[in-house]
Amino acid sequence: MNAFAGRILVIGEALIDIVDRTGEPVRHVGGSPLNVAFGLARLGIATTFASEFGEDADGAAIAAHLAAAGVTIARTADRDRRTSTALARIGEDGSATYDFDLEWSF
Repeated sequence: MNAFAGRILVIGEALIDIVDRTGEPVRHVGGSPLNVAFGLARLGIATTFASEFGEDADGAAIAAHLAAAGVTIARTADRDRRTSTALARIGEDGSATYDFDLEWSF
């Protein structure tokens, strides 16, 4: 049982991280605020996550990921908005370069 009796509201980005180490990119649900909301819910704390993301396959993956942890989602649905992505290319030496395709606002 958790001693915290309130509900936490986390506000911020939700996106898909695309990590390319070998030329075969792997997609993961991500975004620091999303990860915080997910972790709080996994600890048994009632959590609402407020963000914007698309009604596309990536947006569906984000919603399913949050729902699996018990996070309540507060968002504005936008069929024309695509879900943001962050591409990390990992070099042989472990260095990384990043490209962001961000589309979000409040």
